[in-house]
Amino acid sequence: MAPAEEVDLGDALEELKSLLRIEDPCSPLDDKVLRRFLVARKGNAVKACEMYKAYLAYRRRTPRVQDEDVRVGLSHKKTFLVPGAVEDGTPCFMTIVNRNVVRDCPAGEAEMYAEYSFRRIANLLDKVGFQQTVFIFDFQHFSWDNLDTRTAAATLKQGQDYHPERLKKAILFKAPTLFWTL
Repeated sequence: MAPAEEVDLGDALEELKSLLRIEDPCSPLDDKVLRRFLVARKGNAVKACEMYKAYLAYRRRTPRVQDEDVRVGLSHKKTFLVPGAVEDGTPCFMTIVNRNVVRDCPAGEAEMYAEYSFRRIANLLDKVGFQQTVFIFDFQHFSWDNLDTRTAAATLKQGQDYHPERLKKAILFKAPTLFWTL
């Protein structure tokens, strides 16, 4: 699907705003954010409204994650910006998956690290004027020590439900054959 800013959602956007104003007339509504939710729900304002309300509830119950909260994840140096990697200037990030050492992470930190990363990436995208990013997942030298299926599922849910339409493209470099069987 085309990026959120390229899709004509005029009527649906106005309908979504009106549905949200009924819920909370004082809440500021950002067109770029609302467009992403509309695109994720194929222009259905009612479904986008439900998704957006779930996102707001998630943000209220999820504290702002600070560097010290994800100390171990940051020490792995596994996710970083790759400047100039995409010809059109789209920001590109890479995660080197084998740097995720599951046994080192305290309980709950992996999910906090995912949210920390999503928010940092979203802030950078907003700062540079892009809505989407390219993400490279480097699976070279990946092993079972790097696999945490519970966190992977939670991270995918976070991205899909609470940060919709941020991913322009995902590249799985040297993905294990496990991915081809799913």
